[in-house]
Amino acid sequence: MKRWAHKQTGFTIVELLIVIVVIAILAAITVVAYNGIQRRAQISQFSSALNSYVKGVNAYYTTNNNTLPSASTACFDGTACWSGVSTAQSQSLRTELLKSMGTLPNFPNDSFIALLANGTVGSYTGAYILYQYPDTGDCLTVAGARILNQTGTDIKTCRAALNL
Repeated sequence: MKRWAHKQTGFTIVELLIVIVVIAILAAITVVAYNGIQRRAQISQFSSALNSYVKGVNAYYTTNNNTLPSASTACFDGTACWSGVSTAQSQSLRTELLKSMGTLPNFPNDSFIALLANGTVGSYTGAYILYQYPDTGDCLTVAGARILNQTGTDIKTCRAALNL
């Protein structure tokens, strides 16, 4: 009497584990890449907004008899983002900038941009932009301004003099 050998079909546990490990490695690489891209996009958005606001302040200054849109310190997002800043001052700044810019750009929630109409940083006295954003590199380059100083490691606080 002959016995027929039945061949079992399917995957072994080792084969299944190898597939699971490969999928986990690919998923980890994807998550890391996505987070890096997302952070770079936020910094790019912030840089674009920062440069737009500097251009807007310069345009306002030029078209309004060399006056700034705010006589004191004000935040571009309309809030009291810095000590000594009132929401009313910031809202007034936004209203004045709308006249020369048309639309105001947004920037990430974990950052801010403020205009100091008359401040002193080291030997510099005059109007400058104060901005803060989470990053570990150098301060962002601002068109129409020069970097005065930077503080912080994980959260950058930078000051850039306006070239008015």
